[in-house]
Amino acid sequence: MLKTERNTVRNVTEKELDRFLRYPMRKVIGVVDTPHDLDSALSALVAAGFGPETIQVLSGEEGIRAIDPAGVYHGLLGRLTRIIQAIGSEHEHMHRYEEELRAGHYLVVISVPDDEAARKRAAAILGKHGGHFVDYYRPLAVVHLVP
Repeated sequence: MLKTERNTVRNVTEKELDRFLRYPMRKVIGVVDTPHDLDSALSALVAAGFGPETIQVLSGEEGIRAIDPAGVYHGLLGRLTRIIQAIGSEHEHMHRYEEELRAGHYLVVISVPDDEAARKRAAAILGKHGGHFVDYYRPLAVVHLVP
């Protein structure tokens, strides 16, 4: 059974929870609204071959701290990163994620290789289980997968 209550689906340290989500390169990220949909999506992802070590769930204040839309929790590097990103869509995405987390929703972050089939499979699974605002972050571009 995957663990969803601590912003992760695997055992992590507090240091890892504090890791700054700068640019989520080679990751599919989607929003899931309910704990039931989250559990269903996680089970389906694992059944489809995505290992628990490739999936992370962010929620609540700890999730907001990890995405850190303004860079305030991660010092000068965090602030500079978010200032630079303000010229692109990543800035808008981080604020949308913050809003979703404040609304009590979950961010599901799936590390995927440069494999279009795996990206589509992950996005389809999230979409089937109530996922929305699902995007893939490839180098220098964001691909919108599910509205």
